[in-house]
Amino acid sequence: MTRFDRFVAHLKASQPFRRRLVVRRVAMGLDGNTTLSGSFRTITISIHKNLPFDRARDALVHEWGHAAELDDWEPHGEVWGKHQALAYRAWEEFWEAGN
Repeated sequence: MTRFDRFVAHLKASQPFRRRLVVRRVAMGLDGNTTLSGSFRTITISIHKNLPFDRARDALVHEWGHAAELDDWEPHGEVWGKHQALAYRAWEEFWEAGN
């Protein structure tokens, strides 16, 4: 399991979603993207597969905020900011645990 995968697992454990959440690394034109699919049952966060860890982590934290706000879509609004901050705190816990 990669460092990125371990961080994803840590985020999912520390900040569970009610919907199914999928995080994947794929070739894409953006650093990251978040979509809602499967009759609104699945949130998918896609992160560019060739990004170095630090940039992929930052993209994931950014997209994590979008995933949290899908029910009340307001890009970069209050819900996004709250969840982005929580995701960064989870990163700090992950880092301090020696990962």
